[in-house]
Amino acid sequence: MIERQSQLESLNDIFTYLFLVEFLLKLIGLGITEYLTDNSNYIDMMVVISGLIDIELRNIYPQNKQSQSYYGNIPVIKIIKIFQVLRILKILKNMTIMRNILIGIYDSLVKIFYVFVLLTVFILIYMILGMSVIKESESLSEHLNAFYLVFQILTIENWNSALYELS
Repeated sequence: MIERQSQLESLNDIFTYLFLVEFLLKLIGLGITEYLTDNSNYIDMMVVISGLIDIELRNIYPQNKQSQSYYGNIPVIKIIKIFQVLRILKILKNMTIMRNILIGIYDSLVKIFYVFVLLTVFILIYMILGMSVIKESESLSEHLNAFYLVFQILTIENWNSALYELS
């Protein structure tokens, strides 16, 4: 397990140094002002900086033998690790087919969000309608229970027992 972990860390270091060389060459070739005009270069810069910080922190903090991890449970490190996931975007930036697929997924997620908002509005309407018919109290817990009941009936999850309790 530790050997595989060290192999992954060495691959991580290799990619970080490759991205650093690309970053430096692009920065020298374009110049600072032109480099900062492209928004995708900010992602590249964050990937390189987070990778270098990760390498440096692994050198500073020794590996914990019990948890098999470096630098304990520091929250800032977890945030830095999230930026390293952006490497995928950096690699996929030049692949037109993958970019088209990601654009399609993004467009679908936007449309799904609009459907989710519309569904939430309908749930709220039926929640208020049901509470006015049953004439329950106006406390927040009753509103949450009514929201849950409408959602439970819409998803057809044990809806018959929920309606049986109302009658």
